[in-house]
Amino acid sequence: MKLGQILVRKNLISFSQLEQILTFQSSSSQKLGELLVTQRLIGEEDLQLAMKEQYWRHNGFWVIDADSVVFANGSEFRATNPNTPPLLIINIPVGLGFRENPGRVVNRSFASVVEVDETGEEFETFIGLQVPPEQTLALIGGEVSLEGGILTTFGGRVELGSVAGNSFVSLTPVPEGFALSYDGVQNFQDISLSNFALVDTRINVYLLDRITSRS
Repeated sequence: MKLGQILVRKNLISFSQLEQILTFQSSSSQKLGELLVTQRLIGEEDLQLAMKEQYWRHNGFWVIDADSVVFANGSEFRATNPNTPPLLIINIPVGLGFRENPGRVVNRSFASVVEVDETGEEFETFIGLQVPPEQTLALIGGEVSLEGGILTTFGGRVELGSVAGNSFVSLTPVPEGFALSYDGVQNFQDISLSNFALVDTRINVYLLDRITSRS
């Protein structure tokens, strides 16, 4: 399934929870490139979600600017090591490791859909990044910015987390995907919403499951 386009600087890892397979993808281009990915992204450098992105998946969608994924068996998969051998059979991940200077995660997506009202008239609704009902949309990294971007979850969870360098965020499997714990994080960075940025759960606008930052 084509998810659209994401602007990255280089190394990108896609993670499939269902098959529990890690694959490595690399892109040195500064241009927008189309990526076929699963519902979780782990990037080595700044991740910027372009203005017309729209993600519709059967599961939640996570954008994480971590350096590594840590598994229960003690193994670790690093975005900064392109020579890491493929991991075809692995345990469920237990945490995310962040390097000395985690990159920014920026959402500028204001993608829209055309809907029809009760009278049959069409109207445009701006949804930005979107996931199916009762799923999780998570942006985790260094600084996290919604610069005019929109997040839509249809009654699901939105989680924004901003951590400083050398941090570890633990993961616990839950029906919606994973629950994040910041108990081991000592220092946080900033989360900002600007230019009419919007978080919409379609139940209570601006209702976030959790924002974790220093401000």
